[in-house]
Amino acid sequence: MLEKPRSSVAARTFGTLSMAFVVVSIANMALISVELSWLAPPLLDALEYVCIVWFTAEFALRLLCTRDRCRFLRSVANIIDLLAILPFYITLLVESMCGGESSQELENVGRIVQVLRLLRALRMLKLGRHSTGLRSLGMTIAQCYEEVGLLLLFLSVGISIFSTVEYFVEQGVPGTTFTSVPCAWWWATTSMTTVGYGDIRPDTTTGKVVAFMCILSGILVLALPIAIINDRFSACYFTLKIKEAALRQREALKKLTKNTSTDSNINVNLRDIYARSIMDMLRLRSRERASTRSSGGDDFWF
Repeated sequence: MLEKPRSSVAARTFGTLSMAFVVVSIANMALISVELSWLAPPLLDALEYVCIVWFTAEFALRLLCTRDRCRFLRSVANIIDLLAILPFYITLLVESMCGGESSQELENVGRIVQVLRLLRALRMLKLGRHSTGLRSLGMTIAQCYEEVGLLLLFLSVGISIFSTVEYFVEQGVPGTTFTSVPCAWWWATTSMTTVGYGDIRPDTTTGKVVAFMCILSGILVLALPIAIINDRFSACYFTLKIKEAALRQREALKKLTKNTSTDSNINVNLRDIYARSIMDMLRLRSRERASTRSSGGDDFWF
């Protein structure tokens, strides 16, 4: 019920409640930072306590139900769950221990508490337990670290070259915004990533030509590794979909083998579920092959 949201009605209900608490907690975190006259702060604090109680109970139940607790604590999803609830208890502990301290120490404690409260944003990652897309994104980043490193290397080289050239071209212009090479780094970063804030811009014709080359290079540099990362993401997504279809197929097969032949209606329903899961898996396999052929990549996942 805790680990397989689609295994039963109770598991589906529990998964829906878990997602609802995550969304409510994120919305509550946003509302706490806004001053609203019609929404009292004690109500938001009480809602935060309710969400923390739910997350703590969910984590404790998962920990109690697992057989290998060491493997459970090493899982990335469970580490995220733990990091989502620990800041709350650490904040309570720090505030209770520093109740009678001086103003300077209270200010330092307040900064620590603010940093700990920022970690509540990690609760958004809890949705990855129920989202195939988020899990695919995590798998893609884990498998494409070489491509991501290559992308960062290309960007770093381009930023270093174009920022230096642009600074020496624009430094003699009166009132220029290129006051230093670090300022030129910021301009080159926003230009190569095609953001273009406009807070720093060239004034000379030569500087505009260099800016054009910087933007064009940024488009080319971003396009090269992202195509590889996109292919890997598609493969990861379809693989997870196939695994989900295979799990549904296995669950339906277990129900078919355990069910007696006395109730023919249940048998027919279970056979329909089994057949539907097989068709889902075959359809996903065909989509994955078509995606791989269209991108020109190798069938590296299977």
